[in-house]
Amino acid sequence: MHSLLYDVPIAAGVCLRMQSNRSALSVLQPNGRVGVRSQAIEGTSVVREDGARALWAVPQLSSQAVRYLLSQAEAGGSSMRPVSLPSNVRDSRFDRRNTARRLSTRERAEALCRLADAVRRESADLEVMTIILDELETERALASSRAGLVHCAAARTALTLVVASRAAPSSRVHFTGSRFGEWESCGEALEQLTLAALPGLVEELARKRQAIAVVEGWHDVVVASGASGLLAHEAFGHLCEADNIAIGSAAAGRFGDELAPPFVTVVDDGGRGWDGHSDTAVDIDDEGTPCERVVLIDRGRLTGAMHDRASAAACASLATGNARAESYADTPLPRMRNTAILPGMSDPHELVAGIRRGYFIGQVTGGHAELNGDFTFGASSLHEIVDGRIGRMVHDSTVAGNAFDVFSGITGAANNFAWLGNAWCRKQQQVPVGVGGPSVATRMWLGGQQ
Repeated sequence: MHSLLYDVPIAAGVCLRMQSNRSALSVLQPNGRVGVRSQAIEGTSVVREDGARALWAVPQLSSQAVRYLLSQAEAGGSSMRPVSLPSNVRDSRFDRRNTARRLSTRERAEALCRLADAVRRESADLEVMTIILDELETERALASSRAGLVHCAAARTALTLVVASRAAPSSRVHFTGSRFGEWESCGEALEQLTLAALPGLVEELARKRQAIAVVEGWHDVVVASGASGLLAHEAFGHLCEADNIAIGSAAAGRFGDELAPPFVTVVDDGGRGWDGHSDTAVDIDDEGTPCERVVLIDRGRLTGAMHDRASAAACASLATGNARAESYADTPLPRMRNTAILPGMSDPHELVAGIRRGYFIGQVTGGHAELNGDFTFGASSLHEIVDGRIGRMVHDSTVAGNAFDVFSGITGAANNFAWLGNAWCRKQQQVPVGVGGPSVATRMWLGGQQ
């Protein structure tokens, strides 16, 4: 792909982007059949970097598409000049794909059937309802007068197992494992991870049959590691995106304020996150800006905003590499990449032991945030906490709160950490993101049985 951009004249103040998103969804159904749906969205576009956000796009990856779009950019008032290519262009150092032979659709289907058989052998109590293999591969080539030419490519794979108890087939639980890379390189690890989760699924099903309803209201809670990453994403991540700040985000005017205890730090990183283990990789943004770390909350104080070039220019700041677009036909916007609450010092068990009555939130789903700081998401694998111990399972519920109240109310951050895996952000456009964090103790509203 990127070879099409060598030695082309590039307009000063524009970014030429070629992008390919390839996805495949393989679903093993209860009747043993495997359905496969694949999609490829690819094309070429030019984006103005001067804040006008003008975009020209065509659904082709070709030299003809490049020439046409550059002519459109020139007609739009940009002067043309040759791009200066950096020395690292031709080795494609951001290409993170595996070069192993790709498995066929039939081989993928056979792998899912073998996994279903293995689940049945491991646990006679479980009925396999569905297995979902979700694969995503993105490739981007960008050329601009500022950044030169850079080639990026990455993949991630998620495997979801949905099971029911043979004794009560209407009650179901699921496990999702996600890994960076293609199925060919991480499939075996995902299968082993799924099989290792079976004892926990059996126990969860047994608990679920005796689940109680949540007591609606404000409660002390412990949010599990990994799940706390969605808390960071929804609560403060969206508030700190520069385009949201410009239209009245509650973070505006609060930078420098102490909003959380000093043991709380929240970061947004490119690459594969702060520890290099996220399942999502963003090495350079969709305007050609290298990804810089943005510290959103530094030891309790609100400090950082996520910028694209236009928002950075508007407030005399620097672009941070957060301009992201879903496809070649979308205008890049300030978006999160790998957002995480950094580990604290507490023992995870001590966080639970410190709560007399409350809830433990094991898994989270969905999520929505408002500019005033209000947010909500779904909670599953939910358990009551009674006198410092995990108690009965609770029906899936809704969790809500306000970013400033919830973060100022954090009483502990554990020394563990996990990435949630297979996370997406749907702010105007849908892009893959990484979200992670340690176990966190705070106070939130629970209610609304799902």
